[in-house]
Amino acid sequence: DAAPVPAAVRFYVAHERAILGTLMVILFLVAWEGLERGWWACLLHPLLGASAERWQLKPIFISSPTLVAAAAYRMFFVTGEIWRDLAWSGMSYVLGLALAIAVGIPLGLAAGWYRRFSYAVEPLLAALNATPQVAFLPLLVIWVGTGVGTRVLIIFLLAVLPLAINAHAAVRTTDPRLIKVNIPGRGQKVC
Repeated sequence: DAAPVPAAVRFYVAHERAILGTLMVILFLVAWEGLERGWWACLLHPLLGASAERWQLKPIFISSPTLVAAAAYRMFFVTGEIWRDLAWSGMSYVLGLALAIAVGIPLGLAAGWYRRFSYAVEPLLAALNATPQVAFLPLLVIWVGTGVGTRVLIIFLLAVLPLAINAHAAVRTTDPRLIKVNIPGRGQKVC
């Protein structure tokens, strides 16, 4: 007979993914903290000598997880200064997404419904979708500036293409029989 599997092994096997993921995050945070505090320079000094000082990074180039957590705690709970910034960012996001929905979904539906309109719009959508969105950022800053309008426009451009392309694909792949059933006066009544 096989020996019973210990409870610790059963627990590990049942939760292996979460355990390994948590350990990797902890290892990353410790490595990051060590870079900022100079732990790695101290540990490698006996092996590398003076060249180990390259592992001692200046605070201007890197922060540590503990400093980030302390700053986050201060900004959220002590001074509350982040709430105003989150409100502005949230407003930019909502405006950009609302504009993208208002333009992208009707554009995609119209392009999917009307074949000639699709012929005119589809190359433009394909070209914009193939272009890396990051390429537009310098142009947007030059054209619009760095205010709320730029953020709204960036979010709009990032969201409008997927919305329009997916709405177009949804109309094109819908079974024509379902569309006929749903047209008032021409289809069957569905109770």
